[in-house]
Amino acid sequence: MNPIDKITEPTFTNSAKGLLTLFCIGLFHAVIGVDLTDAKIAVPWFPTVNFEHVERLGYLYWGIVAYAIYRYCLYNVHVMRRYYFIALGKFLSTTKIGDSFIRQNILDSTVEYNVVMDESGDTPVIKIEHYDDAGSGWEKMAAFDFIYSADYQFEKIECSENPGYQNDDLAFNKANIRKNWGLTYFRDQFDNEAMVSSSIPSPTIKSQLRTAVLLIYLKIVFGSKEVFDLLTPVLLNTFLFLYCIIVFLISL
Repeated sequence: MNPIDKITEPTFTNSAKGLLTLFCIGLFHAVIGVDLTDAKIAVPWFPTVNFEHVERLGYLYWGIVAYAIYRYCLYNVHVMRRYYFIALGKFLSTTKIGDSFIRQNILDSTVEYNVVMDESGDTPVIKIEHYDDAGSGWEKMAAFDFIYSADYQFEKIECSENPGYQNDDLAFNKANIRKNWGLTYFRDQFDNEAMVSSSIPSPTIKSQLRTAVLLIYLKIVFGSKEVFDLLTPVLLNTFLFLYCIIVFLISL
């Protein structure tokens, strides 16, 4: 099989093997260097072939790399999203910063709560639930859910309170917090009042979540064989591209 057939084969550009092969080619060129002093092919009895724009091979190479990374991510994005989902759950359930975030932006500094990651259904959910004794037993008093699609793409946030329970001190009952989350009222399947948001308009909340969750995500990347093997080809090619850009800028 010639190189053109290999590169254009669908399983090459959507696989870790293909990306690592492209990385090795680029690394070989970056470390050793290749200089085509005579860009000609001369075959007896045939006209001489001149390559007039050899310097553009680099553009072709990085174009192929970008195409391969894009296809690779399309085929594996659901796995990457799942680990981001897990990282968000860990941030909210296991860290002091996550606890502080929940008490300031979701619930209240005085209430007890549980964080549950539920992947059992068609829609994975991270649930932040507050239970209390209503006199006749423990009941769910408030819930704040991060709801995802089956392929772990964020869909919406839903939050609600027990109809017989009202706590104005809960953060999501405050107008400024509702605005930060983009929450709007609607009626749920039981005709109870609840709130929903499909995006977070507040840059502060988004930056807090992204920064903290990304750090946990990176820990998961280096601690899980599946996600490490999945992301390594992308990261290696990205770092090589940045290195080449820096070298090019320095040479100007």
